Amino acid sequence: MLLMGFVSQDEALCEAVLEQMKQAESWQIALFNAPKIALDVWKDSPPPLILWDAQGGALPDARAFYEHFCAAPERPWLLIVGDLPFEVQQLDSVDFLPYPVRLGKLLARLQFYKRLIEQPLDTSFLLGPWVFHPRQRLLRGINSNEEVKLTDKETMLLEYLARTKKAVAKNCLLEEVWGYSNKLDTHTLETHIYRLRRKLMEQTPKATDCFSVDQDGYCIHSEWRGI
Repeated sequence: MLLMGFVSQDEALCEAVLEQMKQAESWQIALFNAPKIALDVWKDSPPPLILWDAQGGALPDARAFYEHFCAAPERPWLLIVGDLPFEVQQLDSVDFLPYPVRLGKLLARLQFYKRLIEQPLDTSFLLGPWVFHPRQRLLRGINSNEEVKLTDKETMLLEYLARTKKAVAKNCLLEEVWGYSNKLDTHTLETHIYRLRRKLMEQTPKATDCFSVDQDGYCIHSEWRGI
């Protein structure tokens, strides 16, 4: 059973989410109506997943909320629902869904996180000279002691591509990893692919490109999977 922290003042949203989670019987929900209260309770031991409805949160509380958890060594996965400033939406350590949120899409996002979080801690993918550890948001060199940290978005994107052996369309990746917003275009995806490519190929700059790109979308090149 996965513990999820839920911060919201929206009674209708709370009721709908709690009802769905109750039916699933695989969630434990810690509900608070204000970020400040949640901060105090979770100061030293936050839950692994936090759903925060930012519509009712005061801006100082909002800043304290995501700055506190994004800086934590064992930071939780943070999904924010609400119309946030565009610069906040671009933060790699914050995932968001804009208002008005569709319950089905929200539940799908939570299930995505649940699958990621409930993977065994030692779950890994062999990618060229690296071992990719999604739970730790980390690339670890096979023949070296080098470690490269990944942002939340980089981790989510790479984990999705590592699990999928065929090309994934750009709009599908935007939907799965970003929850898609009209303010997010393919440039956002291409920027993250570029950052991942730099990190993955740092040790082997002359190797085959780690990502294959065609009209069907992106996939990890077969040579990087050891196939």
